[in-house]
Amino acid sequence: MGEALQHRSKLSTHSKESFMKKVLVCYANYSGEKGDFFDTYTERNFREYCDINGVIPYIVRDKSKHKIDRHSTWMSWQIISDLIDTGFLCGGDLVSSIDADTCIVDMKASLFTSKTFGYAIDSCNTHCMGFYSLKIDEWSRKFVKEVLDEERYQRLKNTSIWEMWNDQASVYSLFGVMRHSWIPFQELPYNGWGSLKTPDMIYEVGEILERVEIMPTEWNVTHVAGESFNEFFIIPTHKKDTVIRHFAGGQQWNKDYFVRVKTQVTP
Repeated sequence: MGEALQHRSKLSTHSKESFMKKVLVCYANYSGEKGDFFDTYTERNFREYCDINGVIPYIVRDKSKHKIDRHSTWMSWQIISDLIDTGFLCGGDLVSSIDADTCIVDMKASLFTSKTFGYAIDSCNTHCMGFYSLKIDEWSRKFVKEVLDEERYQRLKNTSIWEMWNDQASVYSLFGVMRHSWIPFQELPYNGWGSLKTPDMIYEVGEILERVEIMPTEWNVTHVAGESFNEFFIIPTHKKDTVIRHFAGGQQWNKDYFVRVKTQVTP
């Protein structure tokens, strides 16, 4: 259950329609205890959100469906690139990627950008790619290719930031973001874009400001006060306002979040 192939015929039918599609992409190549958790809680959570909001789920469990010889965090970009190349994702369509170690807490919140590319700076003050959103147009098609660019990947993959953050580091390079700040990036000039200019920063700050939306931290809550300790907990939010709880950095996947969502949504 949940394999991308199960949705292939449905997706092909929708791709022939003229209306704008909204698609939620998730790559979840887990087995064992985490695989069981994803089956029992996470996938149901994602599908419930999609059912409520008229979104097409595209959940990939088999890495052979979309091939990329890199760390698994790159896979969502490859999936989106493939969906663009095959013509399923067309101009005007909206697609969002969400990591498998998350829970959608607010079922009524929009997970789609109002610009061309959107994401949240997370609780630990990173430009985090655990959740991001794209509107398909000429700019975003090129941007996805730039994120995945093979020459840049081979040249930078062994640098410390790329070894640690993979696809997220690619975005940092393209937008010229410094690795860390003890001041929330939202309080820095231009959200930290252009704070570390290198030859790999190929987007000017003005273009980024026009095209990229920084969504509130509630859309990528990676730490909640009282649940654990994290020395990089820089941007606190109210738990009740959480839109996406992201159990990043090896945190335990907390089923209580999923149970609470179910209680809130279903009378």
